[in-house]
Amino acid sequence: MSIDNPPQSEMKKYLFWRITYVGLSLGMIISVFLLYYFVQTNIIKTISNTQSIQTLSIAQNIDIIDMEAYNAAKLVMKDKQATASVPANIRNVFLSAPTSTLLNFNSNGTSKPKN
Repeated sequence: MSIDNPPQSEMKKYLFWRITYVGLSLGMIISVFLLYYFVQTNIIKTISNTQSIQTLSIAQNIDIIDMEAYNAAKLVMKDKQATASVPANIRNVFLSAPTSTLLNFNSNGTSKPKN
């Protein structure tokens, strides 16, 4: 019995354990890859999708401003806030003569009551 060639009975005795060792090692390696795939698809992609949605929602609120309309509205607001000046020679509407046809006028411009 040499060390290089063990007897067949010894090899058969440990054959089950060798197959079990190889099977468990492969199972652990496959489990690590499956765990990585699960984490990649369900956690990392979810976080990146959330960041994309957040970026898109922020970018969606940015509107293009029509500068011509903005400047026109700014001028209108400025005109509304400015005080109006009243001219000195304004006509007093309360001192004018009545123009109704129901009144009879005398020759001097005063009205007389209707009979």
